[in-house]
This record gives sequence, structure tokens and C-alpha cells, in this order.
Amino acid sequence: ENDFGHPQYLIGDIFTLLNTHKDVITRHSAYSRLAITFEDIYPGDEWNYVFGQARPLERVGVFSFARHSPLFYDGKHASEALSLLDMSSFLDWMRTCRHTMVHETCHMLGILHCV
Repeated sequence: ENDFGHPQYLIGDIFTLLNTHKDVITRHSAYSRLAITFEDIYPGDEWNYVFGQARPLERVGVFSFARHSPLFYDGKHASEALSLLDMSSFLDWMRTCRHTMVHETCHMLGILHCV
């Protein structure tokens, strides 16, 4: 759980799912796999959250809408924000999320260094 009482998931568990769950790994035609969630995510005890993370050698990644939400620090879950934001704020949120998703996807495709 994060500071607002919302679920928070360990990224390593998501990577394990992406690499081992039969419904995921039976998709042999997939070059890479990106998990996308509205839930908050964290990589381990040393960090309390990340926006996303990838493992280039495994070609898997995970991205969360949660911390990008303009209402996250007001204690609103990302799924609640969908109905509470005006169109301009919603589009800004989606634009920011798109940047992070592309960032993680680039790591999954082998681009190792962040600029």
C-alpha cells in the first residue's frame, strides 16, 4: 500500500508474471511485453515508487498511470481521475504518460541509456 492507502505493486512480481505466466508467454510472436496499470508501482525497498521500468535483456517493461495523474497527490486513484479531470488536464496527463511509455518501450527495444 502507498501513503494514500491504494495498492502498490512490486515491479519484480510483474516482471515474473510477464516472463512466466502461460497466457503471456504463449504469445510467441511478441517481440516484447509491456505491462500497463493504473496501480502504483515500486522496484524495491530502496525506492518507494517509479513511473515505469524495463529490463532490456528480457524485453519486458511495466508502466503505471498512477503517479502521473494530476490528482494522485490529492489521494485520488488514477481510475477516479478519469472522471474528475477536464479535457485539457486529461490530455496533459495522457501526453505525459505517453512519454514514459515510449521511454520504457525504447529500453525494451535495446536503447540502454536515458538522455
